[in-house]
Amino acid sequence: KSLVLVHDKKKQIQVWDIGAREPRVTFATPKSAISRYTDTKQEFLRYCVEFSPDSKQIVMGTIGGRIHRWDLETKKELPVLGKHLSDIVSVHVSPDGKTVVSTESNGLVRRWDTRTQRELTDLGDYQGQTHAVISNDGRLAAVTDDRGRVDLWDLRAMKLLRILRGGETFVSALAFSPDNKTLAIGLDSETVALHEVASGRETKAIPFKPSERRFDIDLALTTMLFSPDGRSLFVYRGHGEYCLFDLVERKVRWRVEGNGSWVRCPLAAFSPDGKTIAFLPGGSKIAILDALTGKKHREIALDIDTERRGPASVDALALAPDGRRLAASLSNDTIAILDVAAGTELLRVPDDGFGSPTYSPDGMFLALSGADAISVRDAFSMKEVLRLTGHRDYVQAVAFTLDGRRLLSCGNDSQVYLWTLRPRLPASTNRSLDASWVNLGGEDAAAAYRAVWELCDHPKAVEFLRGKVDAIAPPDPVVVKQLLAELNSASFAKRQAATESLARLGEGVTAFLEPAYQNAASAESKQRLDELLRPLRKPTASQLQQLRAVQALELAATPESLRLLQDWARGAPGCRLTEAARAAVRRLETQ
Repeated sequence: KSLVLVHDKKKQIQVWDIGAREPRVTFATPKSAISRYTDTKQEFLRYCVEFSPDSKQIVMGTIGGRIHRWDLETKKELPVLGKHLSDIVSVHVSPDGKTVVSTESNGLVRRWDTRTQRELTDLGDYQGQTHAVISNDGRLAAVTDDRGRVDLWDLRAMKLLRILRGGETFVSALAFSPDNKTLAIGLDSETVALHEVASGRETKAIPFKPSERRFDIDLALTTMLFSPDGRSLFVYRGHGEYCLFDLVERKVRWRVEGNGSWVRCPLAAFSPDGKTIAFLPGGSKIAILDALTGKKHREIALDIDTERRGPASVDALALAPDGRRLAASLSNDTIAILDVAAGTELLRVPDDGFGSPTYSPDGMFLALSGADAISVRDAFSMKEVLRLTGHRDYVQAVAFTLDGRRLLSCGNDSQVYLWTLRPRLPASTNRSLDASWVNLGGEDAAAAYRAVWELCDHPKAVEFLRGKVDAIAPPDPVVVKQLLAELNSASFAKRQAATESLARLGEGVTAFLEPAYQNAASAESKQRLDELLRPLRKPTASQLQQLRAVQALELAATPESLRLLQDWARGAPGCRLTEAARAAVRRLETQ
């Protein structure tokens, strides 16, 4: 008996009785139904509109992601239902009028309670793309989906603790503070909401005003990083703008305006000391920024040949926990491993369809996201040690737990999985410790990975490894400083002799060489120091054995394994074994 039509020119919604000469009631077309062509700026309407089953209401879904409703008896607009992520392509009202079902162009189907104006969801039922972050102590995970719902999970009990946000606004990024007491949530409204983890309540909202230069692209806050001391928050917005917000003084410390270019996440990483930030400004370069001022220290340019249309680029990066290496996912289907201090490339391998690298807490492995799987690779050789399959669409994000035993993955299939990283081991209990030890230093990365877990489980592994590995004795600092001084001697013979003596001291002098290289007095001494450091930047088979032994003891996590790690941690600073053991002790003491 009635007809609803939308008059494009008048921008009116008109309800007609069949046979009438004029509309019974008219409403103004909501602004969320109006869009513009980018080139001509000409306006057009995009919407879907329906009657409710009892014909007492009309419901409109718009390109702006809003559901508008009008009561035809009172001629008033009813509360708007939610904020969708993309344009709505259909709306349907249930026969009892209590529920509205909407479908979006991104494939989501959502249900809304017309009385409360809130979305109806099932516990733990995620929709669209999922994303998650793990707290720094590995105990909690924050999970969000395309609706903007944010859940806090206990990873040890596998229990949902609380719902922090119900899906009112799209969530574009998540980040835990270093002390795990605060969760930062980046909102589609260009705001960062800070939530107290213990109570779940929102304690602060930080608005980020858009720059004067606006672009017709997504301006969401796509990347957030707390500084290691927790006093600052690095924020990147989708059009290329980034800034550092001082959480103590509650102000932007520095800002770099965007240029309209879009770079994929993850985009940045703090160095362990918090003094520098590795960042992707776009293209084939990685910028090293001063975290205090935002000024660029230097750039690492990568040679990228690509047959694809469009410019070559670095698509994602990850900084190793020790701050020494960067893993970069490149647009020519390769992964590059870089030395941060030298700015040189250590290794480049095909990505085999995987990207977006993520380092494990000990820096020994990289997890790469694929179309429907995760590839776990040895971080030094980039050989695969484990493949995790189960997702039915592209994996968007992965995160290791602090203990290195599990991995959390999120995908476009609306799923969030928690995986064990323990490989399938032979059923036999008569495993040879000597065979496992040999495999730790072998070139077969998968065999070395299995050997780590074999040693982790073996009751006599600690005693065995104590007999195989000794803490590295530090060199005499007086002797080392004298040799470093002689690198600047006027005598070539003395300079050459000092170089050879430093080389014979081996890895123990690393802690002295790095600062000397940064403050070299001449080009020749810098070159000599670089030659001394070069072989130390890539672990030998013996050093890999030691690092994997540290890994086995950390996974064992027994009082005996902790004591041996503490013994190794007392060795020469700067050495791989010493630093790996120290980091493992810190992680075990945190758990």
